Amino acid sequence: MGGFFMLLYFILSFLSCVESSLIKVIESKPEILVHPQELFFGYIESGMESGLETFTIINVGNAPLHADPSLMDGSNRYNIPDFSNDQLVLQPGEILDVPVDYIPITYEHNGAVVKVLSNDEESPEIFVLLEGYGDAPKIEVDPEFVDYGDISIGCDNEYRVTIKNAGNLDLKIENVVQMTTLPNDINIDYGSLPAPPWYLLQNEEIDLLIKYTPTDIGLDESIVRIDSNDPVKENIEIQQVGDGDIEHWHTQEWIQEEKKVYDILWVVDNSGSMSGFQSRLSQNMTVFMSFLNAGGDVDYRMGFITTDRHLLVEPFIDNNTINASLAAVNTINGIGTNGSGNETGLQEALSALGHFYSHGEFIRYDSTLIMIFISDEMDNSPLPSNDYILDYLNFKPKEQIKVYAVIGDYPAGCTTTNGTWNINANFGLGYYDATQYFNGDWYSICDSDWSANMTNLAQDITVMSVFSLDEPDPIEDTIAVYINGQQLLTGWSYIPGDNWVQFDAGSIPSGGQTVKIEYATYGCGTVQ
Repeated sequence: MGGFFMLLYFILSFLSCVESSLIKVIESKPEILVHPQELFFGYIESGMESGLETFTIINVGNAPLHADPSLMDGSNRYNIPDFSNDQLVLQPGEILDVPVDYIPITYEHNGAVVKVLSNDEESPEIFVLLEGYGDAPKIEVDPEFVDYGDISIGCDNEYRVTIKNAGNLDLKIENVVQMTTLPNDINIDYGSLPAPPWYLLQNEEIDLLIKYTPTDIGLDESIVRIDSNDPVKENIEIQQVGDGDIEHWHTQEWIQEEKKVYDILWVVDNSGSMSGFQSRLSQNMTVFMSFLNAGGDVDYRMGFITTDRHLLVEPFIDNNTINASLAAVNTINGIGTNGSGNETGLQEALSALGHFYSHGEFIRYDSTLIMIFISDEMDNSPLPSNDYILDYLNFKPKEQIKVYAVIGDYPAGCTTTNGTWNINANFGLGYYDATQYFNGDWYSICDSDWSANMTNLAQDITVMSVFSLDEPDPIEDTIAVYINGQQLLTGWSYIPGDNWVQFDAGSIPSGGQTVKIEYATYGCGTVQ
């Protein structure tokens, strides 16, 4: 019996060892499976549609799986839900569906990554790739901001603004609205474009010209709003700014004469058509002489010749002549109208100067020579007018000569009446040329009342109370007048029709004083 038990004990011990070597211990652990690991959302119409795709997380292990999906940095067009902690713990064999929303907002391509973290020791991180497209019209405007800078008043400046469809669906430009400061100096030039709406295909573009023509000084602003079917930029605003400025400044200076020594030579047409005009001259000579003698500071000599004879009609008149006004009137009345119909005033004046200088008569060395031509015809002298103008300079320098004319209007002549019939006067070509060269002036022979013209003529000769501006169309607000460097705010006025500054009687500059006038003109012409 003892042996049996010993044998039994041995067998059992052996079997126990064999069983121990055959048993395999199975380890408990989670194991993650993610499928699919790439999601493609295709092409979505932005603003109208969205995409939805799903990937699945499965616990294929035999222990609880802790999974945590999250979007990494990338496109913000994708969204995944926020899961509770309980949902993120998957038992063996349990499945978690993770939906992904894709919402494009414009014409675009978007990629992103979802990172899934878990307690799977072998695959603690798994990545799911996301890809999708957005289809849309997309507006691009260039430039969106324009600064014209300082622009001269009247100048026309423009910028080309391009509107482009950078998307892949048709872009509809529904409306264009402009808001500007007043006055409205910034304007859109649509060219040949019809009124909106405009439709642009992919990569198609159109141009607008936005023009800036300032009409005043100061800041001008414009905002242009463009309305379209772009899902992101339904209303896009572009801005334009500019400053109206004055570009052309001018300064003119004169010195008022102190010593007034004048030799005045009248050259009067004595042809048959001049009776009425000579009468007007005679009737208004007293006006001229009154102004000439008014200041008592003019040392003058005055003589008359005709357009067909260079010698003085009568002895010259001067400060010592008794009743000089009557003497001048009598001289004019004695000229008559029996002279040649071939008026050669420029030639006779030149011959007269030669005679005066050769005989030491009438013309003084230190005087300013004033020549006044009166004729209803053009000058018919044998040489071109420029030849006579240059010949006059043989006797005195240009600054000591001034030429005036009472002639037919520039450039086509004029018509007047003597009360019975009309009288025609041809443009005084030749005489007009001389006035322009020697800084004088001309007056219309057809004016029915010569008193104003004779006053202006005497005034311009004897004292400078009127100062002509070289540049036309000055900006009146910019005119500044200075006497000896001190600005004169009153006592003068600008006369637009004559383009001169005229001093009031009590403010006329004295002899030797410096007159300076500053003014500006429009940089690119007059603004209407």
